[in-house]
Amino acid sequence: MFKLMKRVSVISAIMAFLFMIVQVLADLYLPNLTSDIINNGVAKGDIDYIWHTVL
Repeated sequence: MFKLMKRVSVISAIMAFLFMIVQVLADLYLPNLTSDIINNGVAKGDIDYIWHTVL
């Protein structure tokens, strides 16, 4: 029973670590994405660029 709990715990810890890395990368990319939308879409009035970038 303890072997099973230990294995599940290790797998959960590894998955939590990987998801945390993905979250940090997404948080760091968000300002870049927002500035691209503002500079290339809103400032130039290019609605197609905004929709393409958002979706």
